[in-house]
Amino acid sequence: MLPIGTGAKTRVSVAPLLLMALVAAGALRTAEAQQVSMSGWFHVVWHDTRQGRALDEESIYVLDDGTGRWTRLLASATQMRPLGGPLALNRKRVIVTGQLVAAGIRQRPQLGQPRTLEVHSIQYEGEPAPLAALGIEPVTGPQPWVNILCKFADVTTEPRSAAWIQGEFGSTAPGLDHYWRAASEDRINIGGTATVGWYDLPQPRSYYVYDRDGDGDTDGPWDVDFQRATVDCTGVADADVYFPDFVGINLMFNDLLDCCAYGGSRTLNLDGVTRVYRVTWEPPWGYQNQGVLAHEMGHGFGLPHSSGPYDETYDSRWDVMSSVWGNCPPHDPTYGCVGVHTISYHKDLLEWVPSERKYVPSPGTVQTITLERLGEPTTTTGYLMAELPLTDAPDVFYTVEARRLAGYDATLPGKAVVLHRVDPYDSRPARVVDPDGDGDPNDEAAIWLPGETFRDDANQIVVTVDDETGTGFVVTIHYQAAQILLRVGDETTDAILPDGRIDIPVSVDMSNAEGTDLASIQFDLQWEPARLSYISYASGTFGSVTVNETQSDAGLLTVGVFNATGTTSSFTAVQVTLDAGATEGFTEVSASATAAGDELGNDVLPIVFEEDLMLCIGIDGYLGDVTADDAINIIDAQQIARFSAALPVANPDRMLSHGDVSEDGNINIVDAQQTARYSIELETPGAPNIGAPVPGGCASQAPPPMLQATVHAR
Repeated sequence: MLPIGTGAKTRVSVAPLLLMALVAAGALRTAEAQQVSMSGWFHVVWHDTRQGRALDEESIYVLDDGTGRWTRLLASATQMRPLGGPLALNRKRVIVTGQLVAAGIRQRPQLGQPRTLEVHSIQYEGEPAPLAALGIEPVTGPQPWVNILCKFADVTTEPRSAAWIQGEFGSTAPGLDHYWRAASEDRINIGGTATVGWYDLPQPRSYYVYDRDGDGDTDGPWDVDFQRATVDCTGVADADVYFPDFVGINLMFNDLLDCCAYGGSRTLNLDGVTRVYRVTWEPPWGYQNQGVLAHEMGHGFGLPHSSGPYDETYDSRWDVMSSVWGNCPPHDPTYGCVGVHTISYHKDLLEWVPSERKYVPSPGTVQTITLERLGEPTTTTGYLMAELPLTDAPDVFYTVEARRLAGYDATLPGKAVVLHRVDPYDSRPARVVDPDGDGDPNDEAAIWLPGETFRDDANQIVVTVDDETGTGFVVTIHYQAAQILLRVGDETTDAILPDGRIDIPVSVDMSNAEGTDLASIQFDLQWEPARLSYISYASGTFGSVTVNETQSDAGLLTVGVFNATGTTSSFTAVQVTLDAGATEGFTEVSASATAAGDELGNDVLPIVFEEDLMLCIGIDGYLGDVTADDAINIIDAQQIARFSAALPVANPDRMLSHGDVSEDGNINIVDAQQTARYSIELETPGAPNIGAPVPGGCASQAPPPMLQATVHAR
């Protein structure tokens, strides 16, 4: 070999190198396209940022083969749902098939880069448990963890002493043994937790944290190499720790990992035993705050995140598994931000809520119950939560819980009845019910107090907070019971032309009232005054009607209907005439019942539900244009003729709305003839309105988010 810098040159043939590159590229493409089948333990690992900074994803799924080799799984919710979702799959043995891909992670085999598999199918290995039994395993009894303190070879600082960290796991508040005892009502403890280290890792930080996703930095999620960090940190402590004595391992490092702290599990072979361990990976800001450690250990126990009903993960102050930082200050002078309790859904998952302390209503019932505070209850009897299944979404339900400013919950947004909508298959299954949709699930709208009522009309669910006790709340739950439906509009009043006029009936549907004899009802009818203008009203078909029109310019009528003898039949209460403005799009006309009584004077307001009108202001083409090409020609006439002869047509739905040009309620050969005449500019005496604008045209638009909501508050 010639010495470097001698100026000598060597001629190299390009063709062989090019051939080698092409062969290598082909081999890489072949490897990336390879269909494989793997088996191992399915694990969910959650990541969490400092101060709750939002990230595009909050967890990953991995397959652990038990030897320390991880394969990242790109699996969809649709693939996992038949198996119970990711929480059910977590820590179970599975078989997956799919295609090995780069998936945006730079493949660096020399650095031990984990593989990524695009999953095509997934199934349990062996005989699966019944679906109803799938989920997080119960957590009971002693749950000792070992804390291993590890220093990167090029970072000498020790942010906290081993004694300080051991104290953080103490049995007095806010020690984590005390915290988990309080959270579980002494069903678990972490007594026996040990702290060892500091140990020197064999490699510098750059060996464990590097740009794994190829974005040019090392502060993104998953830039930490879990395999290296786990193997080396447990390895340096192996002589001092008999790992099978512990259920979990907190790996604590003396410098930042990447963006995040992590919690989940791993299948590890330690001290000759292969088993699943609960594991967290903690940077200094993680173990320096009790709430962050509680959050990551919660992931270790299998708990997911919760949140508000928005895109944010860390916005709910009602749960240690959402926002830790939102409840700080105050800070504990020693252990920083301290976690509040987790929510009732999570405690129930871990079987910390006895079945006799969870109220699940039967359909058709109205029941008043007392909810004891969820955090550190003062009694061992009485309900801690209610679970209300939805009828329009299988497996989805509401939870209802009482929260008071006591113990670890002292920093909550306030004392309240709190509701969550729970979809077990969601990445964040439990989401706070927050009817005002303002992005803040901790404000007044999410805090339910005496005199306030939550309603889900579509599922016939009403929860009324009746009273407050010394340590909880009294609530009345109407569950799929008798229903009086106050309905705005009908099938003919869903659209109007710009600058047009419309008559909107408001009716009372008694078909599911189960014999209730309605004698009176009062309601507020509201609309957007910038979009619709009030013209007049006409009394309906039942009793005497009073209408207060003084605020009609502001989009409000107050309507009262009374008949002393009552009725069990449906009726129209009032009809209102409104003019539309020129602005096209959706607008809402809503009714809100304020009082209702039967013939004996009993209050029946709790069983009155509202169905509002979503009104489209717009033009949906022209009468006779059944092909939607903005023209009325012989093709439209041919399509109408085919429809009249019961032959297939291109657009059956549009035919129904645009094909009856004679407006006699039928679509027949007469309509085809009139359309043909119109297309050649002949008179159409049988269809005087052919070519007139048809109201509608909002189908391609989504109604405003709050107008889509089925939940009516207060």
